[in-house]
Amino acid sequence: MINEIIEKFEPEVTELAWVERYGGLAKPVRIVQPNVADRTVAVAHYISTPSDSDQTKLLAEKRYKFLIPDKSVKSIMYFEQPQSEVLVDGVGKTNYCRYQTDIKLIAWLNLKKIGVEQTTIKGRCMQQLVSIFNQKNWGSTASAHNIKTSNVTIDNDAATLALFAKYSYGDSQYLHFYPYEVLSITIPVRYTVYLNCLDEINITNIDCVKYEN
Repeated sequence: MINEIIEKFEPEVTELAWVERYGGLAKPVRIVQPNVADRTVAVAHYISTPSDSDQTKLLAEKRYKFLIPDKSVKSIMYFEQPQSEVLVDGVGKTNYCRYQTDIKLIAWLNLKKIGVEQTTIKGRCMQQLVSIFNQKNWGSTASAHNIKTSNVTIDNDAATLALFAKYSYGDSQYLHFYPYEVLSITIPVRYTVYLNCLDEINITNIDCVKYEN
């Protein structure tokens, strides 16, 4: 469900001139390779293809995007979902449920590739993102309706420093030093699911495949 909702955000976010590598909703994925130490990286599971349910095809085409800070690009941007959806209305009702969750938008900036020297660019980028999400009605997707984001908060420095702690990026602190910047905002999302409008779930078998990066 949250994948569908985040897809609604993509056009406005990727329209920003400083956004280069965008990945939608990402999750920590442990990469296992022969003769190499295991590592954990941020991986986006959908790249503008939420309707493509053939996971075998996605793997074969390597359409899962790795969102690792890279000095050759202007920026890396993706969402994380640190908590599950909470049912806030609709208990005991048979026609709808109203949910709320917080999602986190994370951006890593490479100032030299963006073409600026001022570290104040971080604040300007943050304000652009806040203006996109604060007090905004996003309409509906196939499954979620009355989607709204509001009361966006800017994460403090301590929270930002911990963003990459779960990943295998070595000494990740250097990712926060010039010419790089890291920012994150927390976005409360509310949406409604109308139970009598949900499609039937058709279950089909898929083949398991081994993914090699």
